[in-house]
Parts: sequence; C-alpha cells; structure tokens
Amino acid sequence: MGDAISESFLHTVVPLSDQEIESARLPDTVRDKLFANRQLPDGTMVAVRLNLNAKVGPYWLQTVHRRRATGAVLGYDSAVTVNHAVFQVSQRARELIATRQHNKYPMAAVVGLIVQTAPDLTGLEIRFNPMQGHLFEDLNGHAVMSADQVTVFNTRCYARGQIHYWQQDLAPQPLGHVPTTTGFKARSQI
Repeated sequence: MGDAISESFLHTVVPLSDQEIESARLPDTVRDKLFANRQLPDGTMVAVRLNLNAKVGPYWLQTVHRRRATGAVLGYDSAVTVNHAVFQVSQRARELIATRQHNKYPMAAVVGLIVQTAPDLTGLEIRFNPMQGHLFEDLNGHAVMSADQVTVFNTRCYARGQIHYWQQDLAPQPLGHVPTTTGFKARSQI
C-alpha cells in the first residue's frame, strides 16, 4: 500500500497573499515580526511551528524560531520551507497538553535549514495533533522522523525527497498513560 498524498488539499501554492496577511487583525507581537524570517540567509537553522494565536481567515500562521520550538522568535509567515527537516515533539509537553494539565504552548516543530523559496504544497502530507498522536504522522498514521525538504503551511507539512520513518523500537515513546494513535511502518516498508 502506497503512502497517502492528500487529494483533499486543492492548492499547490499558498492560497493566502501577503496583502491578506498584512491587513488581517493580528497580535502586535506577530505584526512586529511579520515576514522578518524572509531576511534570514538560506541555511539558517530554524524551528517552524504552528502559531495558534495568529489566524488569517481559515489559515493559521507559522512562527519561525531560532533552532528549537522555544528559541527566540525570528519571524512569522504563512508558509516556511526548510531543508534537512527533522520533526520534533517534546514528549513531556505533549503529555501535559494531552492530559489538559496545561494549555497548548510551543512543544512541536519542524527543525531544519531555512530555504528562501516559493512555498511548495506538494509531497507527502504530514500532520501532528498532540491530543491524538505523540509524533508527526503521515496520513496513514505512520510516525515520520525526517525529510529532505518540508514546507509548513497552516496545520500541515508537505515533505519531499527522501522521507524517513521512525522504527518503533527507536522512536520516542509517549510519556504517562496518554493514549496515542501514532503507528509505525513495518521494517520492510521503511
């Protein structure tokens, strides 16, 4: 069985213009660094994560951090592309959020080397929902570890090139007794 590529997502380019973002009602903290990430040199190590406090119409913006999901904020954008992408989740933070001990806060990100290019929303669609799974997953529910290139847009990631999956015995394990829907490919499929 092949990997599912989202056919429900009809866009191959970001369906949100810079003008729409600039005219949206956004928090001042977001507005102050809106698109600042576009000035970063290619190859800058960043962590890109969904920003639940910045929405334009039906689309969430991304926060670009220095190196990790809790690093200094470098900018905000609708879509960000990174090379040598690694999907990271703090299992302790995921446990606290999934058990409702804390509200959602920065705890998961796509870490990689920023590429200043037009966003590409093609490739293997990857998602993360801390209330359901403990790792980033493809649409078949298999845990994804890394990819050659990833564009993060709205609530999804679009991975291209070589995509590496976690082996169950090597993957981070969920903490506590929080259920997870995350599954793993058989070794013969990796």
